[in-house]
Amino acid sequence: MPGIRVLQTRSFARSFSDCLARNPLKIQIVAPFMDKPLAFPSVSSFSSFVLGRGVKYLEITTIPPDSKGGSLRKDEADLLEKLGVALKIRTNPFLHSKIYYFEFDNPSFFAFIGSANFSLGGFSSNDETMVEITSTEDQVPVRKELERLTGLGALPYHAWKSNSKKGLIENA
Repeated sequence: MPGIRVLQTRSFARSFSDCLARNPLKIQIVAPFMDKPLAFPSVSSFSSFVLGRGVKYLEITTIPPDSKGGSLRKDEADLLEKLGVALKIRTNPFLHSKIYYFEFDNPSFFAFIGSANFSLGGFSSNDETMVEITSTEDQVPVRKELERLTGLGALPYHAWKSNSKKGLIENA
């Protein structure tokens, strides 16, 4: 199909890096596990890098910090919030989806959907399969799935943190 390619781990990492080099205006990431993406030592260093290169909006949706091995730590989540990242926490702890979405100056977009977490393993050592989507006819369904995963059931980090301190949310 035009506009759709199946990528293995290293090809995904190259294509993801190519998207970063094209200077996207918007990046949305949905993944439960996050640790040392690509060659970056942390999610916050990745975020600083892309925001410093002109990304206007960076949104990360993930599971509650410190909930399982490989999830964000609370101190890193606090740092992401300070950097201006729109960090969202899924209150349903069973998030398994992985979506990476890039929008550019022109009407083009890239989306990756598959098995790779936002981690060193997801970009280098694990045997992952990702589907790259660039067809404009597929943009609406990809956006709808992003809205589903980042909408109801996902709280902005500051709201999640406040509710978890009050004991209103489990797995905090």
